[in-house]
Amino acid sequence: RKGDAEDHLTLLNLLELEDVRVMAHGQKNVELLYEIARVPDFQNTYTDSHMTMLARMYSHLVRGESLPTDWVASQITRLDRIDGDIDTIMTRLAHIRTWTYITHRSAWIGSSVEPLVDGSKSWQEEAKHIEDKLSDCLHTNLTQRFVDRRAAILSRRLKDNDQLVCAIRTDGTVLVEGEEVGHLDGFTFTPSFSDGDIEKPIIAAARKGLTDEIRRRVQAVVASADPAFHLNSKGQIIWRESVIGTLGKGNSIDQPKADAKPSQMLEGDQLKLVSDRLTRFAADMPKHRLEKLYGLLDESLTGVVRGIGFQLFEALGVLPRRHVADMVQKLDDESKRQLAKAGVRIGVDVLFMPDLLKPAQIEITALLFSLFHNEFPEAGPPPAGRVAIDHVEGVSDSYWMATGYRRIGGRVMRVDMAERLAAVVRSAARAGTFRISEEMLSLAGATREQMQVMIEDLGFVKTGEEAAEDPEKPAIALFERPAKAKPMANPKAKDGKAYPGKSKSKTSLANGKAGGGKPDQAGNQSRSRKPNKPADKPIDPNSPFAVLAKLKAK
Repeated sequence: RKGDAEDHLTLLNLLELEDVRVMAHGQKNVELLYEIARVPDFQNTYTDSHMTMLARMYSHLVRGESLPTDWVASQITRLDRIDGDIDTIMTRLAHIRTWTYITHRSAWIGSSVEPLVDGSKSWQEEAKHIEDKLSDCLHTNLTQRFVDRRAAILSRRLKDNDQLVCAIRTDGTVLVEGEEVGHLDGFTFTPSFSDGDIEKPIIAAARKGLTDEIRRRVQAVVASADPAFHLNSKGQIIWRESVIGTLGKGNSIDQPKADAKPSQMLEGDQLKLVSDRLTRFAADMPKHRLEKLYGLLDESLTGVVRGIGFQLFEALGVLPRRHVADMVQKLDDESKRQLAKAGVRIGVDVLFMPDLLKPAQIEITALLFSLFHNEFPEAGPPPAGRVAIDHVEGVSDSYWMATGYRRIGGRVMRVDMAERLAAVVRSAARAGTFRISEEMLSLAGATREQMQVMIEDLGFVKTGEEAAEDPEKPAIALFERPAKAKPMANPKAKDGKAYPGKSKSKTSLANGKAGGGKPDQAGNQSRSRKPNKPADKPIDPNSPFAVLAKLKAK
């Protein structure tokens, strides 16, 4: 027949103890003894020390007592040590697992327990904490033993063999002479273990075994077309799902600098080959992905159009109109046609290029701006396809503009939609006082409270409120264009003097003008005088006028 179960053997061993036999009378006490016999010995030795511990537990519990706190504490805390060899740690781990089992019997331990170390609130937590600590220590020691053996094997084979047999799994795991030594990601090799003495032979073995594989990868990078390289939001260059380089700030915003990721696996000439290929990618990538933007540098554009195009190019395709307001005013119809042909739309507030408002182009312009200005918002540009989002605290207006968006109040809108919103608001303002409309809310995807701030940010003023038809709803805000200040008839400077050219003084009107007097010797202007009438001449007595005069006198 099969051998007796472990709990049955433990029960028999306990009954051999006279003190236990004396207490094991009655169904309740026998059942308790059997429960204690089921406490496992994880060493599977069932030594006298284990039986002695169980007997002591029985002596307390059979009298209706809980296990003494001091005794439980001494049994558990003495196991809270990680020194010693592997066998010692395994023994402690077996003992603490036994106590983990015991502490789960709340009726045995009792509910009143003093505060324990490491923040534990119960002996159950304390035992589990020590068990985890010992398990981690055992794993580390076993791993170290395995590593020491592996390093010794590799060191010996490095001395004995000119060429090591190396294999790479599909997940990048590197095997040298059948031993797993680390992981190869692109050109970066990460040893399985980082201890200095062990790491050196592992890296040496990997370099020797991976020579052919590294050479093949370098050749593949050099031969790869630009579409084989990808970029993440931090400017890292990804090839075959591995980071092999990084973009950084270059001499201009459209020309970032590329650096190959340092690697112990690459020789000097190999590193240069990879760096040169990534440099070419960095130089060509903006031209291919922002082709319309580079059209602004076409030599066929001349004069004012060329000036606007250059500034728009440096702004990555979105430019506040106020920055080039003077040049925009000088545009004639032909110049406007040239800009339109180049893909530029002149808005009331912003000049922009609709072709650059697509997700793929926004991703690149955002990255170029971030690299040049070292501004990498955690949220990144707005999600693809979103025309409006809430403003993200800490993100600059310049970043939004470079990505094709514009902050208005607390909302960030794609510039073409922002222009539409501004046009709707201006149209409503032509009638004088206006209110927030459903069209405005729909375009901005905003609440009425957000829209109120947006309208004020667009330059309009809130003039008052009117009650809503529903008394439970908030009042309706009213807006108008800001009143234009009337020019002064004779504006004065801060010192109280009239600005030159604004009005003419009386003295200036008199100076050299008709009706004006000449200045006197002191330089003062004299008042103007009417000329004196000449004296009346006597009438000729023989003239007809003299005869008429005599008739009147009669």
